[in-house]
Amino acid sequence: MHMQSLVYVAGDKGVDLQSRPVPCIQNPDDVLVKVKASGVCGTDLHVIDGDFPAPLGVILGHETAGVVGKLGTEPGHLKIGDRVAILPVKACGSCNFCKTGRPNLCKKGGIANAIGLGPNGALAEYICVSKDILFKIPDDLSFKKAVLCEPMSTVIHGIDQMEPFDKDSRILVFGGGITGTLAASYLTDEGFENITVCQRSEARREFVRKQCQGFDVDVKSPEDIQNDFELHAGDDKQGFDVIFDSTGNAEVVQKSLDYLRAGGKVVIFGCAPATAEITIRPFEMFARELSMVGSYLHSNFDRAVERVASLNRKQRLNFDALGIRMFDLESYREAFSELRSKTILKAVFVMDS
Repeated sequence: MHMQSLVYVAGDKGVDLQSRPVPCIQNPDDVLVKVKASGVCGTDLHVIDGDFPAPLGVILGHETAGVVGKLGTEPGHLKIGDRVAILPVKACGSCNFCKTGRPNLCKKGGIANAIGLGPNGALAEYICVSKDILFKIPDDLSFKKAVLCEPMSTVIHGIDQMEPFDKDSRILVFGGGITGTLAASYLTDEGFENITVCQRSEARREFVRKQCQGFDVDVKSPEDIQNDFELHAGDDKQGFDVIFDSTGNAEVVQKSLDYLRAGGKVVIFGCAPATAEITIRPFEMFARELSMVGSYLHSNFDRAVERVASLNRKQRLNFDALGIRMFDLESYREAFSELRSKTILKAVFVMDS
């Protein structure tokens, strides 16, 4: 039995639609999932462009939801027919990081071992994974929207890294892509009212405005941010208490330090190139009590499932407002073209109805 799959290939093409054998259950804890929907992450584009390491021939994709089709001999809490979302990385469970509640830093379960980046991923009709990385989703959450559980889990971890901060904190989100937009959605859902999203592209700023309509979120260009900073020099409206960078752009991270108020924090959420560098002035960090913290991979995946389901019930996951468009696998060239032209924020492949 074979399935359609989007595979990382060499050369300018980067990705190809191929027929592959449906994976088989080999271990007691294996589960075969029939994929119903799977999203494209910015990391997938970096892999295709050769900017992020992944083995040639790997099936791409790590944002997915589907139905349990077959079970190994140790299925745990799962049964055939369960609706599930997939956490892409399985931690070892025994190292110091895992034992202290930081499985995202597990050396055996790092990003190189995430599905779609090491093992085969979910831009395919089936995927076989351990039961330990499958999470049940509620019946009122569609598969296509459950795809957002994975990016939401990374957003939640990034926002956890912001703490402690108050409800009246001035918060700046750099980047109006899907993660920046989800971050703004999460913060407004938590009751934060002093949020600004900075995005260079007017088309993407419009997506953020639509998604956050009815909430106190300012959506501005980089020029607007700089002008406001200069305008309010020396007063209480200058600068931000927390800056969440989702761009992965080293120049933006560098500029973030200038925009911080005393006692402020920058959260580096976006993945910058491994060779990128910034300059830090230790005296300024000391005298103004500034801090920077990284945010790597995921937090509690259960929380992400609950939050996505909650936002959906509140009708706050409108795909048009979020800039998400659905495709079938055969239309993958069109999907990647639209992502690169930035006419959409995310592509979601729907395998069947």
